[in-house]
Amino acid sequence: MWSSKDVCCVICMAVLGLVSTALIAQMAGLITGIRGANYVFTIILAVQTTISFLLYQGRRWRFFVQFSIFTLLILPTYLGGTPFAVQTRIHFVINAFIADLVINSFYKLALEHGKIRLWSILGSLMFWVLLPFFSLLIRPLFYSLEAVALFANVVFLLLPLIIVEALAGGYLGYRIFLRLRKGKLVFSIRDN
Repeated sequence: MWSSKDVCCVICMAVLGLVSTALIAQMAGLITGIRGANYVFTIILAVQTTISFLLYQGRRWRFFVQFSIFTLLILPTYLGGTPFAVQTRIHFVINAFIADLVINSFYKLALEHGKIRLWSILGSLMFWVLLPFFSLLIRPLFYSLEAVALFANVVFLLLPLIIVEALAGGYLGYRIFLRLRKGKLVFSIRDN
């Protein structure tokens, strides 16, 4: 059963994602007009992804629900496609489901071996590297082949940057989480 802390964390992290998307993450696509250019700001959302994984402590479906709400909230933005195009944002929900399932399955193992930092960084990396590939699988259903080819070229060109920013964002998210937890600004969801 979800506690009120769970619900509060899920909603707050989804809204934080919306705010960072509206202020920063969508700007590359808005300025250049190139689909896929928003992956230049992967680090911003990778920090939040890592903090979310650490907040939920391996508990199932919190991350999936957070990203489902986040996906609904970003519909009016340019992140993931044109505004109000639901079909082009399905990949966020699919990726969040798979990431929640896979990454949270290894939480207890990482906790037992003292590898939470590695777990959180690799979780962020997996999520942000798989996201454009799920998008590439869905886009041919809704866009022309030329548009999909252009998007694929941008994604493959930016893939090294996506990997580096996902790793850096994962590490920064871990460090920020530790700092917030040390200052008692972040609570453990399991603390009652």
